[in-house]
Amino acid sequence: LREIFHGDEIAAALDVRQFYQSSDPLPASRRINGRFLSPWCNETEKRWYDVFKYITTSKQRKLKISVDESTHQFEALELLQSKIDMTKISSTSKSHLTWIGHATTYYQTDGVFFLTDPVWSKRASPSSYFGPSRYIEPPIAVEDLQVDIVLLSHTHFDHLDEATARRIGNRALWLVPLGVKEIMSQMGVTNCVEMDWGQTYEHLTPRGTTIDIVFTPAKHWTSRSLFDRNTCLWGSFTVLSRQSRFFFAGDTAYCNLFKQIGAKYGPFDIAAIPIGAYAPRWFMKDVHCNPEEALLIHHDLRATQSAAIHWGTFPMADEAFLEPALELARVRDVKNVSSDSFFTMGHGETVWVGGVPACDLATVRTDLYGLYLESLRSNPAVLPN
Repeated sequence: LREIFHGDEIAAALDVRQFYQSSDPLPASRRINGRFLSPWCNETEKRWYDVFKYITTSKQRKLKISVDESTHQFEALELLQSKIDMTKISSTSKSHLTWIGHATTYYQTDGVFFLTDPVWSKRASPSSYFGPSRYIEPPIAVEDLQVDIVLLSHTHFDHLDEATARRIGNRALWLVPLGVKEIMSQMGVTNCVEMDWGQTYEHLTPRGTTIDIVFTPAKHWTSRSLFDRNTCLWGSFTVLSRQSRFFFAGDTAYCNLFKQIGAKYGPFDIAAIPIGAYAPRWFMKDVHCNPEEALLIHHDLRATQSAAIHWGTFPMADEAFLEPALELARVRDVKNVSSDSFFTMGHGETVWVGGVPACDLATVRTDLYGLYLESLRSNPAVLPN
């Protein structure tokens, strides 16, 4: 247990001043005894009894709305499957973002095509026989996409999938956190650059311009087994091109970090921010943001638009399948934020940066959104927590 839940190293990180030893407002990474630490590791590192409690009590809940669960979920599944617009997705005339599913997005700017946290497998798991199984199949084969650069936020199985990595191989450049290069080489990928927090990779585009890709921090953790917890780094990405500014959050909880990123690199034209895998809050709040906190990240980044990711693809936590999208709509309304500013997308939907999304769930299915609000008004105790 001491190897798995490294309490001594957590104690060593409690003095957060050691992460801020320069004039940079963003924290630096630190590595002690082969494991990476963050200013938030006394919150993100769970004790064994909390993990045991979560494993033994976890149960995916259903939406408390007055329609048949299987019926509305089936209809929503159909809605969330958008047909790929090959002309739009392959265009280089202006920046655009496509949601493939979960944390996998396809972003084009200045003639360069980026793929984030690519996962095409049926399960987000080390095994093809057990683990979270897809609700929705990927809308396109990865072989049918031009991929110039892969941005990998961390090594959890719902973000780094070995089968997909082998399918992409060395035809793309992989930008990965410190410690991940050896894992990638075991998957046959050697066209790979490791990055530390605050490090910038300069990419020369086919147009002769430069895109600055910065590996920025995130409040999270990583592992691929019981015994390699945080032996690799984790983080987010800032992509700064002549055409647009894009932020990919990866996986994260909310903290003051995003105000610092927004102040240093913003404002952003578009951001991809997670809204799912937040329940139960007592266990998830220090590693995953909920929709209300995702909206705070959107504001802190000074993002003009944000697309919701990390929901509606795999059953990763206890909230209902549709809840993140409906809850995002509720907090948007409370905060007077438009659905053009922070929206959900259909799997395979492409949005021009600055354009209007077509498949925001609550906007298209106002009936479901109305039933969701009605259920909260009649029973406030079911408000997501």
